[in-house]
Amino acid sequence: EQCDLNHHVSDLILIVYILSFNLQQLLKANRYLIRTQDVAQLRCCSEKFSAPFRLYEHIYDLSLFLFNDILVISRRSISNKPFEWSSKITHQFLEVVALHQLFVEDIPESKYIKNAFLLQGPRLRLICSTEEADKFPWLSVLQRAIICSPEEGGLIF
Repeated sequence: EQCDLNHHVSDLILIVYILSFNLQQLLKANRYLIRTQDVAQLRCCSEKFSAPFRLYEHIYDLSLFLFNDILVISRRSISNKPFEWSSKITHQFLEVVALHQLFVEDIPESKYIKNAFLLQGPRLRLICSTEEADKFPWLSVLQRAIICSPEEGGLIF
């Protein structure tokens, strides 16, 4: 019961998030949230080197919201105020990608990059990194959602 309650609370938080960004067009009767994942967005600083020797820098914190037919991407900011116990987390909407248009590729680990993967869509190319324990479960769920997603046009809005 507690797990179901947490799931419903996270769905409600996401709906409030969507409404706060005036993204009501993302709300659909047959659309449901599968999973969320916090990642670090990386930028390659040394494209001229071969893959194992490339250097990467952390540029943003992102939140990925995986639905049954789309992936919603937002930039996450965490701020702390003195003498307050909790942090304030804010999201800035970045992109929505239909799953059937999303390409996902694992990035092999090297001395300079760990737990990374590439997300690529029509207007999107992100190098992301997550915690070690989260990478393969996230990629597995994401790949399964892509395979099962409908390929009809106009599904996003």
